[in-house]
Amino acid sequence: MTQPAKIEHLLDAARQHHQAGRLAEAESLYRQVLAQRPEDAAVSFLLANALRDAGRLHEAIEAYDRALSLQPRFLPACVNLGTVWTMLGRWDEAVAAYRRALTIESNIAEVHYNLGNALECLCLWDEALEAHRRAVALRPDNALMRHHLGVALYNLGRLDEAMAAYRLALQMQPDLAKAHCDLAELLLLQGDLRQGWKEFEWRWRVVDRLHPRLTDQSQWDGSDPAGRRILLHVERAGHGDAIHYFRYAPLIARRGARVIVQCQPQLVRLLRTLDGVEQVLGSDQPPPEFDVHCSLFSLPRVMDTTLQTIPADVPYLRADPVQAERWRKRLAADDDDRLKVGLVWAGGTGTAHDRIRSMALASLAPLADLRSLRLFSLQKGEPAQQVRHPPAGLEITDWTAELNDWADTAALLVNLDLLVSVDTAVAHLAGALGKRVWVLLQMIPDPRWLLHRQDTPWYPTMRLFRQVQPNDWSTPVQQLVEALSAL
Repeated sequence: MTQPAKIEHLLDAARQHHQAGRLAEAESLYRQVLAQRPEDAAVSFLLANALRDAGRLHEAIEAYDRALSLQPRFLPACVNLGTVWTMLGRWDEAVAAYRRALTIESNIAEVHYNLGNALECLCLWDEALEAHRRAVALRPDNALMRHHLGVALYNLGRLDEAMAAYRLALQMQPDLAKAHCDLAELLLLQGDLRQGWKEFEWRWRVVDRLHPRLTDQSQWDGSDPAGRRILLHVERAGHGDAIHYFRYAPLIARRGARVIVQCQPQLVRLLRTLDGVEQVLGSDQPPPEFDVHCSLFSLPRVMDTTLQTIPADVPYLRADPVQAERWRKRLAADDDDRLKVGLVWAGGTGTAHDRIRSMALASLAPLADLRSLRLFSLQKGEPAQQVRHPPAGLEITDWTAELNDWADTAALLVNLDLLVSVDTAVAHLAGALGKRVWVLLQMIPDPRWLLHRQDTPWYPTMRLFRQVQPNDWSTPVQQLVEALSAL
């Protein structure tokens, strides 16, 4: 057998192994071929695909880059490189790869679609909208592309157009669960709570969000709960969601149910202050015997919540009195009569939502001019490091090292006069405690905050300050300063 024939034989064998999922064998053969033909871009590409499928993403990137150095207009290598950067959550690099692919061939709908999704994750909504428009123009019959066009329109505040895009996507593909969920968010934002929560039940089709222990158990349908043990659980909620929606637990208990709450471990001590709840345990613990269960996000639907019937009696959570008294004495010892204001300027750092709801501490620099305030950081996580280098003149007391769970935070918070926060769990906590809280919101906020209003039916003690342009905090911060000055 001639040498070229031997190499083709190895390549055929490598492809067969790859197709059968024997990735280690495929990789070994691809590398043998590359040793003989190091300038073969196609083989580097095949090796990269095997490394990608094996989950060795950084090595796959090196192999794609090698293929592109040998053949700069290698379209599949550009596209797959973008996919791997997407898998790593490296959105800037993904955008660059997809844009490079489109310089080679500009009429591939899937590449425009992938580019749009990467731009969404960078919150570059205008550019994402353009990419999705191009995708839809090339594939007008594709429901998924039509849906993501709606996502971009939604985040730009073009809500009627977003609604039309979601509806059309669902006409094309009625079982497109993610489109139902995004439609739910839009309906909730517009105040149509009944229909919104009904649509949000499609989330179960997006991903199985139930703990395996619950899948075979009966879900509560809202029927008379008297005498039944009802397990209320967090699903895949954030801490703020749990604080917000477990307000329903005392209502269910007052209807005669024996209520068990299962929540994130950091919330257990705090949620034990819910009236009428029989037991609160962590999501890392097995639940006791129960009759029916209900997920956190299904409670508003099951309880038939409308704007007029939102349960907003506060406080429904309370701070530990011993801890709260300790903080009161500590604050009183300073003999400082300035207004005590807590600050939270950022949420988590894991998603595009976290990026747009958060600000830098530097955005709050105008507060330095208000000498009647004493500022306290309640910021946790990586953004808390910014307090080490605050804007000039902004003096912030930071005791967050002493806050180990949400009950600790509540004990300090009840001793402050006001919380100023972006849309975070701390804001929900202040509202649930009945404390005065002012919330700075992105232009298109979480649906709970509705549209065009400074108050919220969920929390009587909360005031909202809204962006008027995406990613521009100057207007709400200026309004905040004016309100604090008046206060």
